[in-house]
Amino acid sequence: MASDDIAYCYEHDGFIIIPDLIDAEECEKLKIEAQKLLKEKAHPEASVYVHASVTSPICEKYHKDPRL
Repeated sequence: MASDDIAYCYEHDGFIIIPDLIDAEECEKLKIEAQKLLKEKAHPEASVYVHASVTSPICEKYHKDPRL
C-alpha cells in the first residue's frame, strides 16, 4: 500500500491495518496482557488506559518495536 493510501486510511478511519505485522501468537499475548492491565490497573470509569509501556514489560517491548 502506498504511503498516500495509508495516510488516507488513517485520516478517514482513525487506524490502519497492516496484514501480518504481528502474528497470531504475539497478538494473543498482547490481548491477554491488555485484559490483565485493565483488570488490575485501570480505573473503573476510565475509557482509556495510558502508560501501559511503563507498567508492562510486554507493552514496553511493542512500544519500542521498530515495526510499529
